[in-house]
Amino acid sequence: MLQSNLTQEEHTALILSDPFLKDSQIKEMQELLYKQQDWNVILGMLHVHRTAGIAWKNIKRYAIHLRKEFKATYFLKSLEIMYKGQLETARDNIKLNDQLFQALYQKGIEYAIVKGSVIGQWAYGDVGLRLFGDNDLFISQDQLQETGHVLNELGYIQGSWNYETETVTPAKRKDILYLIMNSHQTYTYMKPTPDCRFIDCHKIDVQFSVDLMTGNRTDSIVKEMLSRRIQTSVDQHDVWSLKEEDMLLFLCIHFYKEAIYLNEVESMKDLLLYKLLDIYGMFMKEDLLDVDLFVRQTKAYGFEKMVYFAFHYVNEVFPQTIPELVMNALQPESLTYLSEVLDANDVVHTWNQPIRKRFFHINRSLDIKKHSVHKE
Repeated sequence: MLQSNLTQEEHTALILSDPFLKDSQIKEMQELLYKQQDWNVILGMLHVHRTAGIAWKNIKRYAIHLRKEFKATYFLKSLEIMYKGQLETARDNIKLNDQLFQALYQKGIEYAIVKGSVIGQWAYGDVGLRLFGDNDLFISQDQLQETGHVLNELGYIQGSWNYETETVTPAKRKDILYLIMNSHQTYTYMKPTPDCRFIDCHKIDVQFSVDLMTGNRTDSIVKEMLSRRIQTSVDQHDVWSLKEEDMLLFLCIHFYKEAIYLNEVESMKDLLLYKLLDIYGMFMKEDLLDVDLFVRQTKAYGFEKMVYFAFHYVNEVFPQTIPELVMNALQPESLTYLSEVLDANDVVHTWNQPIRKRFFHINRSLDIKKHSVHKE
């Protein structure tokens, strides 16, 4: 049964992207695999939303024995290759991280890994199911300069990858400073990795705030989170990570910020399923979170609006994931912001499409008329 006016292809892509299928959904997925559909479109959606690995695992687990009856058997091999590539990419990154982490430890720099490989392990139980291109390092701002020195000593350069020369093109100093001042993260550090099979370079993004893409300082919150950091195992490698509740808060804020800003929408970074799945997956893993503690900390830090936004979107795409008691505890007075797009602090667009449909409307940014401020 199609939901929220999704096309059959969109509905199929959404079911294949769900790592926690119920029995009824498994049966429906099997039936959909028999149908005549535009499988090229489905494959494209899974690729854009970085969920091809999850789709492969679902089919392998629940339907591979039926493959001779599928309408698009070539589709399976594409998904299998994507998953295996993601797994090896993750493992390359995880191994390369070890040298950096050891150097940070020797300098007494407290760090935590956020998103990426840790979420792949926690939310999905398989780092190959969470595609990531860079590694996010969370530190306090007062250790930013020393962290940069460590990275430079290890051969990392802030810049962009040049595919023609297979080298890092250094970023301009003004661009490096602008990003630090306005986004609360560093320009990406990169180091060529000629010995790796799946990645050209190792990328490190240094984060030093939880209120991203603003000039708001959150130094005390960062220090509190780092004081609570935990050691966890990622694909048999021990790493320092944010505590589970702090990680979830970071994920929610990150999702909110990328969903509301015009430049993120125009870059098609606003609504990607894998970002929502990170939050969904942490809730679906029993005993991973102390939900009451999470709610208390969210309210103490004043991030209710951002977290409610993320949770609302999760429940729209994966109904009844976030308990009603949690939603009620975090709900702000006005909900108009849930469908607004901002340019700086100005509302430039209000979405009319249902959230679930909007995820698959790849050209949604064309609907936005810049500077047409919505007024109550």
